[in-house]
Amino acid sequence: MIIGARCTTTQQEVTTWVGATNHGVGIHKTRLAFNDFKIVEQRRERLET
Repeated sequence: MIIGARCTTTQQEVTTWVGATNHGVGIHKTRLAFNDFKIVEQRRERLET
């Protein structure tokens, strides 16, 4: 599951929605890449605005 940069929902909330039987669903916070035309995983917890 991909959570976009502007989404205010936390990874913890999504984990709660998916439930204990997540069937191998991965949850990743993402953002647009700075130098490429692609979406990348956000490494830092807080995004700068």
